[in-house]
Amino acid sequence: MSTTKLLPIQIILGRNISPINFHDNDVVTYYKDEGGKPKCIVFHINEKNEGIKIIQLCEGVETLANDNLYNITRFSSKIQLRFNKVSNSMNGSMWCVEVFSLNDNSLKKRSQWINVKSKRKIPAKIRSNPQKISEYKKRKREANNDSNLNSLKKRIKNVNNENFRLKKENSRLEQKILQLELALEFATIPFYPDLQDLNFQKN
Repeated sequence: MSTTKLLPIQIILGRNISPINFHDNDVVTYYKDEGGKPKCIVFHINEKNEGIKIIQLCEGVETLANDNLYNITRFSSKIQLRFNKVSNSMNGSMWCVEVFSLNDNSLKKRSQWINVKSKRKIPAKIRSNPQKISEYKKRKREANNDSNLNSLKKRIKNVNNENFRLKKENSRLEQKILQLELALEFATIPFYPDLQDLNFQKN
């Protein structure tokens, strides 16, 4: 019978910023594009008798994650984990770290499930201030409305330009048709030689 314990993990947010420790959360949200290069997930192993697996959970099915989804850096027993893909781009997948014993297959430790995102839309400096968050969202909505209005104006201008071009082309084609009809009408008129031409032929 296997025994699974919780693997504590730590999120390094950046230089000179206190890390966040996770011990009992069901799901950890990890913003991989916040904090720059130092941003990573840290955990520890016994390098002599423990190995590492990164487990992927997608639509209720657990599999081993592909190596191209993450990078692992080892500093003796300290392990740094960085993700290359966000959960949304992987059908909502989540990941966890599994540390297993090399000597006893029944012993293993697992972290919480990790939901990987890119970065939050709210700037870090105002996340703890509800009033500033509200003002920020209002400015974003106004900016989006302005952007949508400008986009609609541009589309109307493009449609008007296209209509003008089509009207001009239509006028040109109508003129061409008229010329062809006149040429065709002239070509079907019977030719009658005058009397001088007939007298000349008799002589």
